[in-house]
Amino acid sequence: MTYKILEALTPYELENMVNKQLMSGWKLSGGITICSYIGNNKVITHYAQSMYNDNMSKNIQNEEDRRKELKNQFKKFNG
Repeated sequence: MTYKILEALTPYELENMVNKQLMSGWKLSGGITICSYIGNNKVITHYAQSMYNDNMSKNIQNEEDRRKELKNQFKKFNG
């Protein structure tokens, strides 16, 4: 499994980043985190979303496909 944190300065920017990752197979991990602080006499807000990519599901499917292929070869070989 791979884990990453996306961070943006606006909710719209974060939304676009998250949507791109979702389309690429990433999944949400929890909710949005918002952090605000004062810097240079103004309020600055950061938006973050953690995401993960469960590579294991692809590996499991590949392993099942390999087992099926080996069973088919065994049946052919043994008649």
